[in-house]
Amino acid sequence: IEKIQKNKVKIILSMILSTYFLGYLSLLVNFEGGINKIVYFVILIQLNDVYQYIVGNSFGKTKITPKISPNKTLEGVIGGIIAITVTICIFNLIFLVDINIALGVPLSILGFLGDILISYIKRNNGKKDSGSLFKGHGGLLDRVDSLMLTSIFIYFISK
Repeated sequence: IEKIQKNKVKIILSMILSTYFLGYLSLLVNFEGGINKIVYFVILIQLNDVYQYIVGNSFGKTKITPKISPNKTLEGVIGGIIAITVTICIFNLIFLVDINIALGVPLSILGFLGDILISYIKRNNGKKDSGSLFKGHGGLLDRVDSLMLTSIFIYFISK
């Protein structure tokens, strides 16, 4: 019974943390151009995940956290940083937004760290996926894990 209680506490804590962190993104609505910022940053963070996955699968050799997330590579993270920075430049040119290209580095790294945080929680609880809502994608938290830490960062740089 004690183990069941500990697992329940861990699950509740994970949900509270992820909801709390993601809540920062919704606060951007109160800023000038807030809805657009939310859309641009969510797209950028999701693209970063895709970039890291593609580059990591194509060129990745250096495992970063083999016990937590065995497929994460240094090459994938670096590729994500480069690709997201280029994407920011493209957004600035095509959509005439003003996103600082220097944000590519912290957004990419924080996205990676959010992913690792959720992976750590899952592995610590003996789970591979955080749910089955999205078959083959690791669950709902795996779709938003990169937004958790980046949301706080985006909120504070937007103030």
